[in-house]
Amino acid sequence: MLCRAEKLSNVMSSIKSYSAKKIIEYLKFNNRNDILKVFRDNKLSFKHDRSYQIWQEGFHPQEIAGDEIYNQKLNYIHNNPVNAGYVDNAVDWKYSSARFYHLEEEGVIKIKVFN
Repeated sequence: MLCRAEKLSNVMSSIKSYSAKKIIEYLKFNNRNDILKVFRDNKLSFKHDRSYQIWQEGFHPQEIAGDEIYNQKLNYIHNNPVNAGYVDNAVDWKYSSARFYHLEEEGVIKIKVFN
């Protein structure tokens, strides 16, 4: 993910918390106990405030200093589903911004571009 925020650690914490809750709700609703078991088994033992571990602990922000590095990071992110073998073309990944950047079409994820 590429993002900018004054309090980036607060933003990341909110994103992880909200998305983890939604993922767990979805999995429970769809009786995906197999996936929930993996998330339960991966929970860190010292985490007593949750039953599942969806995200890894922490994050590693990097400053994007210039268009070249920005484009390198964006291409890396867009090509992850291709490299994992989920799709043949980055624009075909439903949850990617590649469609927005390469085809100028809105996707599932709404993109805001700031200059």
